[in-house]
Amino acid sequence: MKFSINQKTLNDILSITAKGVSARSNMPALAGVYVEANENEVSIRSTNLELSVSVSAPALIEEDGSALLPAKLFSDIVSTFKDEAVSVSTTEENAEISCDKSNFNIRVMNATDFPPFPEVEATQTVTLPFKEFSSMVKKVAKMVSRDESRAILQGVNINYENGTLEMVATDAYRIAVAKKEMNIDGVENFNAVIPGAFLMDVAGLSGEIENAQVSLSQNQVVVTCNDIVFVNRRIEGNFPDYKQLLPEEKAMVAKINNAELADAVRRISVLSAHSPVVKFTFDNTAGVVKLDGTAQDVGSCEESITCDFEQFNEEDAVLIAFNCHYVLEGLACIDTEKVKIEIAKDSARAVFYDESGQNLIYVLLPVRVA
Repeated sequence: MKFSINQKTLNDILSITAKGVSARSNMPALAGVYVEANENEVSIRSTNLELSVSVSAPALIEEDGSALLPAKLFSDIVSTFKDEAVSVSTTEENAEISCDKSNFNIRVMNATDFPPFPEVEATQTVTLPFKEFSSMVKKVAKMVSRDESRAILQGVNINYENGTLEMVATDAYRIAVAKKEMNIDGVENFNAVIPGAFLMDVAGLSGEIENAQVSLSQNQVVVTCNDIVFVNRRIEGNFPDYKQLLPEEKAMVAKINNAELADAVRRISVLSAHSPVVKFTFDNTAGVVKLDGTAQDVGSCEESITCDFEQFNEEDAVLIAFNCHYVLEGLACIDTEKVKIEIAKDSARAVFYDESGQNLIYVLLPVRVA
C-alpha cells in the first residue's frame, strides 16, 4: 500500500477514529487503526467492539492495499508534521511515514485479528440538520447517568413525533429535555435510546457537515455525517416519562435573569468543596430570590437577585435547596436571557425552562437541608 494525503486531513481523520480505539483490551489489534487505500480514497477504521468508526477521504493512491497501524503512535507521528503532503507506504512488516524531510519507520500490526466493520441493516432512518442535532445533544447528553447498573439512564431518548424532535436524558436526579419543531420528509415517527457518550462524540464533530443521518437496526445505531460513519449499540428498555414530573400544582413561578443567577450560584459554589448545596428562598413581598450557601467551620455566602413572579401561591416565602453544580449545568443549557422557574406545591422538584417555555426543560430534584 502506498498513498499521499494532506497532513491536516490525515490528522483530523486520526483524531476522529481515536474515539473507537481500545487501549485496554485483551485483543492487541483493537489498539490499532485499519488503513485501506483503494482507487482515489483512503479509509481509516477503528473499533473497541462496542463503538466502530470509519472515516474516508480523497488521497493520491499509488498502490492499493491495507495495513493495521498502531493508532496512538501513528497519530502522534502525523501530529508532529507540517501541513504538507504525508506519504504512507507499507510492507508486510513495516510502515514508512514521511513528510518533508522527516521519515519514520514503524512496525505494522497483525491485520488478520482486526474485526470487520459492522454491516447494519437499517429498519428506520432519519436525516437531521447537523447544527440542530449537535446543539440538542450538547444540551442534554451531559445529564446521562454514569451508573453502569442502570443502562437505560446512560442513554438519550430521541423521539420524533407530530413534527417535533425531542431529546431527553436523566441521571435520576435531574432531567433535561430539548425540543425542536421540524418537518422531516418521509418520517412519521422515530424513537430510540442511544448512549449519551456516543452522541457527544458525534455532536463534537467539526467542519462543514450539513446533515446527520441516524439509522437503526434491532440492536445497533449508525450515524453518518459526510464521509464519517459511527456504529454503536442501542440501549434496550423503557425510558422514564419526564412528563409525570412536571408539577400540576405550583407553589410559584418566577422569571430571573439567567446570567445573573448563574453568576450568583457560581460564586456560592466556591464553597462546594465543603458543601455543594445552594438554598433558594423566593420572597414575593421583596420581589427577590435569596441564594445562600454554608459550609460548616468554613464560612457562608448569600446574595439576592430580583425576580419577576408570575405566580405565587404560598403565604410565606418558598424555600428549596439544590446541588449547585446541577443548577449551573441546567442554566448553561438555557440560551435565553431569562430563565423561568416553577416550584412544585410540595417543593419536591423544580422545573427550569427557557424563556419561551418550549425548547428546553430541566427538571431538578432538591436536596434535603436541616
